[in-house]
Amino acid sequence: MRKENKMLEILSNTNRMAIEINTENVLKLLELNILPIYITKQVMKRQKIRMIRENKKMPENGRVIIGKEEFVIEINSKKCIGKANRRYLIAHEVAHTMLYEIEKWPPRNMIVKISERKYEETICDYLARKILIPEETLKREIIKEVREHTTYEKIKKIANKYCVPWSQIVIKLVEDMRYIKKIIMIAGKKSDNDGWRVKWHAMPKMEGIYIPIGRRIGDKYYGPKIKGVIKEIIEKVKDGKEESIKEEIEIERIKDRYMSSIKAYKKNRKEKTLRLEVSKEIINKQIVIGEKEEKIMIAIEI
Repeated sequence: MRKENKMLEILSNTNRMAIEINTENVLKLLELNILPIYITKQVMKRQKIRMIRENKKMPENGRVIIGKEEFVIEINSKKCIGKANRRYLIAHEVAHTMLYEIEKWPPRNMIVKISERKYEETICDYLARKILIPEETLKREIIKEVREHTTYEKIKKIANKYCVPWSQIVIKLVEDMRYIKKIIMIAGKKSDNDGWRVKWHAMPKMEGIYIPIGRRIGDKYYGPKIKGVIKEIIEKVKDGKEESIKEEIEIERIKDRYMSSIKAYKKNRKEKTLRLEVSKEIINKQIVIGEKEEKIMIAIEI
């Protein structure tokens, strides 16, 4: 398979090759030139998936049941709201079936090592993106402007065309394809007292750089606060008329602990500035725990 398959390198060679072959065979059965891409009957037949059905009582978003002769996929629409999220969840569950040897029944999961099992959900997310967002078609959608000027509006437009969550388009471009060499972060703020906190991020796999993301305890999120010059730029976009702002800031001005790893990485490369872009189109677009939460997208070129 192509160089995009870095995610599968965490698996042993035998299992990786088998999963790669399964993936290629599934992709051959999809209508890749017609967007959005749907799971075809041929894919269902090949993967021995008898049906995809609703189960609103189960605690999970989705699951795969191994039946007497075939798989059954169950989806909880109460926990998976919206067509794009539902489509992605189905592709994720189909990806689980691609990790099995299905020539004999009951099937055998090819990820057998305990050290590899912890990556199973991440691998299924990766394979779901391969199914719904093929690299070849996405390259035709991406123009130079998107790479140089990365805003929520442009990402959302692409996501709507593929009918997938916008966050998966970002992960595809930043982590899978490494087409956009930026850290993309979502900062959120519920109140002035709480301040801006990092809620989500996608970043290229690069040596010497690590981004903490925080954790949620109950209904409260304890993510790292954004301070200093980054906070100033966020507030300028939020309160201004511009939809996005691009600024080059001196590394020495960054005193936020959250940004220290980026700072160290840049210093190792003997660079004195960070190129930062803040887009405000995502503000007030999402309701979290029944309350409106201000959100904003940040892109940091690395």
